[in-house]
Amino acid sequence: MESVAVGMALPEDTDETIALEGAVVAPEGAKPGVAGAEVFSTVVEFISYDPKSKVALVELNDGNIYAAKVRRELRAFAAARQPGDRIAAAIVLAG
Repeated sequence: MESVAVGMALPEDTDETIALEGAVVAPEGAKPGVAGAEVFSTVVEFISYDPKSKVALVELNDGNIYAAKVRRELRAFAAARQPGDRIAAAIVLAG
């Protein structure tokens, strides 16, 4: 499972990428199971969005350019952005 949340970065948001991970195991005597997740939080600089291909370009804090296919629920947000906008993004990967 993956979850993505984005919003306009606040002036005080740093460009530092934060990554957290964790896992839990079912207690003894319970049905066996394990759950884990990774959470990444960062601020990126918006470059462009192509509504035909539904691809957004952003610059990561290390200077690399990243192209991402924009999900349906985030397309209006991407279309409203201007080059240079700072975007706060949080991504949760759970399994």
